[in-house]
Order: sequence, then structure tokens, then C-alpha cells
Amino acid sequence: MGIRDIIEGKKYWRAHVARVKALPPDYRIVYEEMQKYLFKVGPIELSEGKLLPGIVDFFEEGVASGKGVLELIGPDVAAFCDGLIKDSPTYADAYQEAISAKRRAAGK
Repeated sequence: MGIRDIIEGKKYWRAHVARVKALPPDYRIVYEEMQKYLFKVGPIELSEGKLLPGIVDFFEEGVASGKGVLELIGPDVAAFCDGLIKDSPTYADAYQEAISAKRRAAGK
């Protein structure tokens, strides 16, 4: 990754953060909780940069249609996030596989 890629990545991330800050407070709070959750257990491909902007797009559409954030995602933020990443390998999956592989190698 070159310096130019780093600069472009920062510009992209700053634009993304500006979009999040433009959301109404309830949407912004839920987005931030989703982001924390996804960074903790999220898909390995999260760094490719499509999931989080997609959530912001979805939220912006919800705002435009006059819906509350919980009308869009339901009362359980974690369950909504799990639905988004259900078919994607996660860091938790990779960690569990590494533990299983270590146990198999040790003969347990």
C-alpha cells in the first residue's frame, strides 16, 4: 500500500464520517453501535469498505422516507448486524477455526 492509497483511504473515511455525522441523532447512535459491534465480530471483508457505507445509504433512505431507525432495523441491533454478515466469515470464525486447528494438531 503506497502513500497515495493511504491518502485516498483517509479522504474516503473522512467523507464517510461526515455522512454519518449528518444523520439524525437516533440514527447516528445506532450506526455507531453497529460499527462497534461489526469491528468486534464483523466479517473479515469489512476492511473492503462496502458494508458500512451500505448501512449509511440504507439509513439515509430511511431518513428520507421519514422512518425511525428502529422501524428499519428492529429493536435488536446485534441481530440486525448478524443478519447482514450471516454468510460472511468473521474474525470470530477465524479465531474459532484457529483454536480447533491447534487442538487437532495437539491430538485433543
